[in-house]
Amino acid sequence: MFPVFLALRPQAYPTPTLLGLEGHLLPEMEIIHAMTAFVIFAHEARERRRPASDAFKYACQNWAFHLARAPNQWDKSLHHIFKVFWNRHLLPWLEAQWCLKGLQSCLGVLSEGQQLAKEHLFQTPESSLGRV
Repeated sequence: MFPVFLALRPQAYPTPTLLGLEGHLLPEMEIIHAMTAFVIFAHEARERRRPASDAFKYACQNWAFHLARAPNQWDKSLHHIFKVFWNRHLLPWLEAQWCLKGLQSCLGVLSEGQQLAKEHLFQTPESSLGRV
């Protein structure tokens, strides 16, 4: 579907071509190219995730739920695993979750994960001493 706001936008410069005076794409065409690239990326990502196993789908959807129910005092191993995931693998997870369940689901799980990060990654050593 063509974005209506582009069709109704007044032109500041009369030119019959898609290129401006200096040979660069006009802003409207840059937006259309970006939207097209995003749609292609989204379709390719969805196709890559389609054959995902049920275990993968469950893990993508429920990792924050299970971590939230872990004991308040995380051991070093769990803390390290979560930190590596949060710092290095959050973007691939976001892509996978978006393709599997949609953006609304991503935001819900990401909100839970953000709360865990605040509690376990961004706490000062003094604040963790008082936790039981």
